[in-house]
Amino acid sequence: MKLNGRPVVFMFGVDAFYIDWSRVRSSIPGNPLFILRGNSGLSSASADGGFSWVNIQTPMPFNPELNLQDSFFQTAQKAPQKVAVGAAFKGFNDTLASWGTDRVIDQDCGQTWIQSLNEIGKFHSTGNQLPILQIPTWNDYEEGTAIEMGIDNCAFLAPSQSGSTISWAVNGQENTIDHYTVFISTDGQNLSPLIDIAAGTHSVDLSKLQLSANTTYLVFVKAVGLPSIQNKMSPPIAYHAGDQPPTVSLNISQTTGLSYTASTSATGKVAKSVIDFGDGTVVTGTSASHTYSAVGKYLITATVYDSAGASSVDVQQISAKPSGGGVNISSPNNSATVNWPTPIVASANTGSSVSAMQVLVDGVVAYATHGDTVNTAIKVFTGAHQIQVQALDSSGNAMGSTSLNVDAEPSDAPPIAKITLTAMPQISPTTFLGCTAGSTDPDGLVNSRKLQFSDGSKFSSPAALETFPAPGTYKATATVIDNLGGTNTTTVTFNVP
Repeated sequence: MKLNGRPVVFMFGVDAFYIDWSRVRSSIPGNPLFILRGNSGLSSASADGGFSWVNIQTPMPFNPELNLQDSFFQTAQKAPQKVAVGAAFKGFNDTLASWGTDRVIDQDCGQTWIQSLNEIGKFHSTGNQLPILQIPTWNDYEEGTAIEMGIDNCAFLAPSQSGSTISWAVNGQENTIDHYTVFISTDGQNLSPLIDIAAGTHSVDLSKLQLSANTTYLVFVKAVGLPSIQNKMSPPIAYHAGDQPPTVSLNISQTTGLSYTASTSATGKVAKSVIDFGDGTVVTGTSASHTYSAVGKYLITATVYDSAGASSVDVQQISAKPSGGGVNISSPNNSATVNWPTPIVASANTGSSVSAMQVLVDGVVAYATHGDTVNTAIKVFTGAHQIQVQALDSSGNAMGSTSLNVDAEPSDAPPIAKITLTAMPQISPTTFLGCTAGSTDPDGLVNSRKLQFSDGSKFSSPAALETFPAPGTYKATATVIDNLGGTNTTTVTFNVP
């Protein structure tokens, strides 16, 4: 990548170390631009600019923390000579990362993606364009940022027909949808696009499209998402000009555990009924029972046909969950020994509408999701901990909760803290460089480190450049934490001449 003919080098976290930038620049040909992460790249004399990233400062998964994006753009406005690289992201979830610390920004069914893009518009426009936009994403799929498979907008369509008019109900937020495309097919496999319909319009009159009156067509409606939003295809309905199929209603009831019974009621003559439970189980008949293998959301679709093959559908979304009242935790068990990743399976039946569920470890939110079920994994750090699952209303107030205790990572070996101290007389006689980068972990990695000098200075970076107030004897104490929460501390004593 080049900008105005100069190579661009993006650096992630290297400013946590002591770097002789003049030496670096003189050693690299091509006069590159050095772009550092965050506001420091916009304010540092050694950098040519900064790039924004996903920043998480609070354990609040439903807060995309766009105020931190605002801070970046505000800093960029004060340094117009610097290169500012903006960011847009769909969310974040590092619970499955080996180095993760249960940091989550909820995708919010595509709203986080849209909001992070819209945030740029507060500071830039067609007349004042952002020079570069970066999509922060890790392609090892550990942090829940990848957009290659598309961002789920949680929407689904339910088509219907009246005469020659095909209509569809939209379940979900339509601001994630760019337009609709209506398809026809004679075999259900090979689809031909008929017409594009603007978002906000939910019907089309097929009599105006010159379809054969002697053919029964399967009609599909696709909700085409905004860029990077997943497309969603409706179930098909069979259309035959002049033929009005029976209408269908889907009735769902829970029997026991994760078992559900679905049945159809229809007006008109029905030749065939099919029930699709949304997990690959499809049953022919007007009634069927099914047991789901996992807690979660599923779309159940009922289709009825008349003798000529025309059909109609009804679609409903359910939360498959235990039938007991209150908040139920299916996994883990109380007093269990757990290891990362720790499955968390829970659900809520509170008698009132549940807006969201959140998981807390020792009172701190580790995960949250919209809806009344949780089926995820988190990292519980070494030691004894309390896990609590709460059901929340639309205002974020707890409607009920359940807690249990676990013992996590009992076999984790703690890290080994190390400190090296180097005099820096080229800066001043009393300046020393402390470094904890040599710290190791026998069965994982060092996740965080702290270095404190006895003059009161504290650092959380691997390198700590400190100028002491006077010669004397000082102490340096390093505390390191591994990726499973194991801790180790060491102290060294040294003389400042």
